Amino acid sequence: MWGIDMTLKQLSHQLAKGNHPSIEVHAIDPSIYLLFISDAMSLRPVVDEKGQTLRYRSRASALSELRTAGAHHADFVHRTAYNEMVGTASQGPSELRQRIHLTSEDRA
Repeated sequence: MWGIDMTLKQLSHQLAKGNHPSIEVHAIDPSIYLLFISDAMSLRPVVDEKGQTLRYRSRASALSELRTAGAHHADFVHRTAYNEMVGTASQGPSELRQRIHLTSEDRA
């Protein structure tokens, strides 16, 4: 359904129309966070007006932008290819996935 790259402005318009794409914030590095729209078929980056993937320097700034755009929640994702997650099975790459509620009405 969301098979094209989307700008933050386009995402905001979709949210305002009542569409609720699945949004993920990926921790790529301790200081690089990327936004993605996901569905069963693909994971697409949120891009700027020039088509470049948006990058944030902190998780808080990425979540703040999503909140401003009208998102109610997003999944925070931190993956490791080195099997370094504490408390996970030792079978290949692991990830931490956490649902983040961005609005007070979504927390009720």
